[in-house]
Amino acid sequence: MNTANTPNLSCRVARMLSVSLLMAGTALLTGCKTSSGTSDGPVIIAARMHVKSECVGAFKQLAAPLIETTRQEPGCLQYDFYQEAQDSTVFFFYEVYADRAAQELHSGSDYLARFVQARAPMLCSPSEATIYDGARKR
Repeated sequence: MNTANTPNLSCRVARMLSVSLLMAGTALLTGCKTSSGTSDGPVIIAARMHVKSECVGAFKQLAAPLIETTRQEPGCLQYDFYQEAQDSTVFFFYEVYADRAAQELHSGSDYLARFVQARAPMLCSPSEATIYDGARKR
């Protein structure tokens, strides 16, 4: 079976989850994979985006105010933005929130919703994001 052009199961599930989340009124990054439990510890998001080469500059400008605003959110412990060294069209967000409530505050923000909408035509493919629950050991 040729799988080169077939999205793997996790990508399909991630896309279905992202559509469900958007339909529920959240502006959570597309492609999320979450656990069904609640976290009493930090929540970490790793998101990767592949941007059209002609949109790299505009994407960086679009991301700048999102980054600065998010870093000021209560419960945002870390919010980093990276450009891949070997492929300047690939970007990576690394986000750490104190808990699920802080992450949900960010996910429901108007400025994230505007960013998600504005970035859509700039992307080569849907973004890939994974949410990790960093439950503290007792």
